[in-house]
Amino acid sequence: MSGDKARALFFYGTLRHMPLLEIVLGRDAALIDVRPAQLPDHAVNWAEGEIFPIIAAQQGAAAQGLLVQGLSEQDIARLRFYEGGFAYDLSPRVVEIGGAERSAEVFFPARDSWRAGAPWDLQAWRGEWGALSEHAAREVMEHFGQRSAQQIAHLLPFFRARAWAKELAKDGAPSTLRRDM
Repeated sequence: MSGDKARALFFYGTLRHMPLLEIVLGRDAALIDVRPAQLPDHAVNWAEGEIFPIIAAQQGAAAQGLLVQGLSEQDIARLRFYEGGFAYDLSPRVVEIGGAERSAEVFFPARDSWRAGAPWDLQAWRGEWGALSEHAAREVMEHFGQRSAQQIAHLLPFFRARAWAKELAKDGAPSTLRRDM
């Protein structure tokens, strides 16, 4: 980390999917200090009509997630770049980990960016959107240091379309639709 002050972030949504976190941080999961944690008095819901979650204060609820410790300023820059396209920014909070409290930062959406939908389901997201999000994240992170997060936000629909095409191509076309030629 070469002199950087290590930071800790709490992830409650798609970055709990380790393949996605690996892509965004640019390193293998074995090199990432990750521990289960929760953020008291907060709930995680799907952003209505979107494929990602939002978090909001909710008395009595507990947002389940991961505490990632030992993050460098370069890691934070990569995470801000990735999350910046979704209008999220970091805010300090206290999370619970193994019965103890720990200071961490959390990406919160800009006020009134999205409406809350159904409760967030990471497993459902993984099944439907995980692989597509990995493809799109690879393309997003290829632009790190070359474009702004706002520029990437405008390109995200194109990255997702290409990711969707890659996922569809895995299955191939039905042979009954092909000609003998």
